[in-house]
Amino acid sequence: MTTHDELNTPAIAVVGFLGAILVFATIVLLLIVFYREEAQQHDDKDLSRPPSEVTDLVFRQQSLLVGRSRWMDQEKGIVGIPIDRAMKLVVDEISRDPEADSPEAPPPADAADPAESSGVAEGGEDEG
Repeated sequence: MTTHDELNTPAIAVVGFLGAILVFATIVLLLIVFYREEAQQHDDKDLSRPPSEVTDLVFRQQSLLVGRSRWMDQEKGIVGIPIDRAMKLVVDEISRDPEADSPEAPPPADAADPAESSGVAEGGEDEG
């Protein structure tokens, strides 16, 4: 009986090399999937809804704006009223007298400067 003890070294090297490449590609692919899922979960958990403290604060502030009248500073006589009521009061006031809440018109552009018409130079002395 004859025995064949020779190993096919090139074939073993190729199989080993291809196996190493396959393991490396699998690890890289799993890392990509992991980091994408981690980022997605982070976005879903942290960015999709605000913390409960913030939502409670917003609710309290909105209820103050929309709620009923209340004293802001009783000593000064300042009362807080709902925003809808305040807007209606402003519109009613302006519709009664539109000129009262309008700013003063600027002087015409061709009006002479008072310093030029008095004959006084910028230094404060007479020109002549």
